[in-house]
Amino acid sequence: MISRKVIKAVEVAILVAARTPGKPVTVKEMSDRLGMSVGYLEVLVRDLREHGLLVAHRGPGGGYQFNASLFRDPRGVSLWDVVGIYQDQDEPESVPRASDAFLAVEQALHDSFRRACESMNLLDIAATLELASPRPLAAEGPFKLKPLVRPILPRGVSSVFQWASSPCPEPA
Repeated sequence: MISRKVIKAVEVAILVAARTPGKPVTVKEMSDRLGMSVGYLEVLVRDLREHGLLVAHRGPGGGYQFNASLFRDPRGVSLWDVVGIYQDQDEPESVPRASDAFLAVEQALHDSFRRACESMNLLDIAATLELASPRPLAAEGPFKLKPLVRPILPRGVSSVFQWASSPCPEPA
């Protein structure tokens, strides 16, 4: 099963790959675009950086970009390069041993999933992504307050006084 962490790491990798030839992507921008917390994104970005996929740029105008040497490689960066980071971490250590038939099926599924991920180039996926503008999560202004959720108004009577003046059906 694919964990939520793998899915979120793939989203981060695709977003960074879509912007790599240009300006670096900040964690704040990733948070605004993907709707994830900054703390959780920092963990994902750290993992991708430690495995050599991302490069950090410090200071004003800094952020994260893909390692340029990986894009010069003829095979490029595959989806498996991201998924493989977490594949070993997600395997439970104390799994009861199943029969040989189930192990063969599980291994075949794992191999098929790996081949499919290896065949997908991250740049090709990122090319289909449209980076117009981030989703607005906060209102503009000095206090950066989030907009309030629009209240749901009741359709019926809301007090005893309104109930007394509302038309009642005649009993039959």
